[in-house]
Amino acid sequence: MHSHHIFVRTSAVAAAGLFLLGVSACDGTTTGGASDSESSASVTGPVVVPETVGRDGATVKTVLEEAGLKVEWDGGDKGVFAPENWVATGSTPAAGETVDAGSTVTVQVIKPGASSAAATAEAATTGGLTQTYAMAACDTQGNQYAQWGYNPSWVTNTQRSSYDQASDSWMFIYGAKITNAYGSVRDTTISCSVTGSNTAPQVMSFSEQ
Repeated sequence: MHSHHIFVRTSAVAAAGLFLLGVSACDGTTTGGASDSESSASVTGPVVVPETVGRDGATVKTVLEEAGLKVEWDGGDKGVFAPENWVATGSTPAAGETVDAGSTVTVQVIKPGASSAAATAEAATTGGLTQTYAMAACDTQGNQYAQWGYNPSWVTNTQRSSYDQASDSWMFIYGAKITNAYGSVRDTTISCSVTGSNTAPQVMSFSEQ
């Protein structure tokens, strides 16, 4: 009879322990649950690609990731190992387009002063347009001109990159690869001139030679 009472007490203690364990699991105090990062809400549904042109790589990365997008870098013929030292000239898909959350946006970037002497890089139009932003304006125009694919070769194939005082504009002649609607790629030479300011560059001309 005495042993029967011990069995009842032991069973009651075990049941109480199971009850407390269940309560602990419900209020999230156990260590085996999902982490905060796993339980945090993520961006879903359609997303509009943000504007990136003129921004440094670090800012671009933050803006795209906050919008729920992934980022890849396109430095032309050079690898992009420190995005914060590069400036965005365009993206694929382009700013304003709608894509699914989690999609990858390829950002075209250039490195300030990479294709010119220091003295040239310091020049500017009367409106304050510097070389880097003028190049970015050409690339923006190039992405509009060749919507299926535009890949400039600023570093390896720039024939002219200079400030022309007479026209108060930057003038560039450089190589590029253009992709058509059928996926065919051709090498071409681009002539581009830009005036204005860093915040409002104006492409005066853009054509293939």
